[in-house]
Amino acid sequence: MEIKAKVSDIAVFKRWLREMGPSVVLLEPGWLRKQIIDSLYCWRRIYEEGEN
Repeated sequence: MEIKAKVSDIAVFKRWLREMGPSVVLLEPGWLRKQIIDSLYCWRRIYEEGEN
C-alpha cells in the first residue's frame, strides 16, 4: 500500500514513523528519509555503547 499525505507537524509525523517500526518505508522526501535513517543509526550507536 502506498500513502501520500501532506504533513503540518513534521515532529508528530516522525514520531508516527518511529512507532510504526519496520511496517513503514519512507520513500520521499529524500531529505526526511536521510534524517530518519541518520537518527536511527545514532540511537543504535547509543544503545550499543550502553551495553558495553
